[in-house]
This record gives sequence, structure tokens and C-alpha cells, in this order.
Amino acid sequence: MKTIMKMSLVVALLITASTTSFAQKFGYINTAEVFTLMPEKDSADVKVQALQQELMEQLEAMEVELNKKYDEFQKNQATYSDAVKELKTQEFADMQQRYQNLQQTARNQLEQTQAQLYNPLIEKIQQAVEKISKSNGYTAVFNLAAESLAYYDKASMADLMPLIKKELNLKEPTVATAPADSTATK
Repeated sequence: MKTIMKMSLVVALLITASTTSFAQKFGYINTAEVFTLMPEKDSADVKVQALQQELMEQLEAMEVELNKKYDEFQKNQATYSDAVKELKTQEFADMQQRYQNLQQTARNQLEQTQAQLYNPLIEKIQQAVEKISKSNGYTAVFNLAAESLAYYDKASMADLMPLIKKELNLKEPTVATAPADSTATK
């Protein structure tokens, strides 16, 4: 009888140990939310907006010049000889092409600057997620910002946001609160 009880205890321990060793932990994080909380993002945003403003001013100046040339051509085209018309038409086409090139260059420069400024922040978030995930034994962590999950049971997963905020020393943005109503009953 003692042997059967010992065997049952050993089997129970083995079953418990095997299911425990195969237990998997899953977590989730919204990296877009973490990104918005990073103080470095604000200074990066200021630089991106300044560049965007500068590029827009250049484009607007060229557009004004382009419209001026077009209006001048429309107004005086009846007085132009065929050779002058052809020359003015070519000048206008060249200017339009330069404008389109400037638009493309501006777009590329803006994207490149955003990547330069934002990629280090994204990498910092990724490193924090990896560190927290490994140190807390998570098998998989889902990024809710990617919205690629068809279904997940949030109750069976851990929210890593508090751990990531702690790792990156992030604070919630402060929200101004209205003063309490002094006429409320005490």
C-alpha cells in the first residue's frame, strides 16, 4: 500500500512538473502608446515640424512663381510669336518639372528625417520589450499597435505597459483638472 501511494505521489509530481515546464506566458503591449509617452518624441516632433514648415514654404514660393509665369503667359500669349510661345511653353514645362522634383525631394527628405529621429526611439522600445519579456519569462508578446491579431483573450495575457513604463521611466501625460465645486455638500 505504501508503495502504491509513493508511486502515485511520484506520478502526480511528474505530471505537475511536466505541465509547469510547458506553461507558456503571453503578454501584450501597445508600442504606439509607449511611443507617444516618450519625452524624446516631443523634441523629434518639433524638428520634423520645423523641417516640414521650411519645405512647405519653399514649395509655396515656387508655386507662386509658377502661377505668376502661367498667368503672364495666358495674358500675353496672343502677342507672342510662335517661337516665343514655344520658348515660354518650354520654360513653363521645365518649371513644372522642377516643382514636381522639389515635391518629391521634400517628401523624401521628410521621411528620411523622421526615420533618423524616430527609429532610435522605436529601437529603445523594442529593447525594453525584449528585456522585460525575457526577464519575466514571456513566451510571446503581442503588439496591439500592429492590429494583426484576429483574436486574443486579454484576460489570459499580461499587460506589459506598466513594466515597460517603469523600464523606460515614462510618466503619464498630466491632465489639467477642474477645481472642485465649492458648493458641493459636505
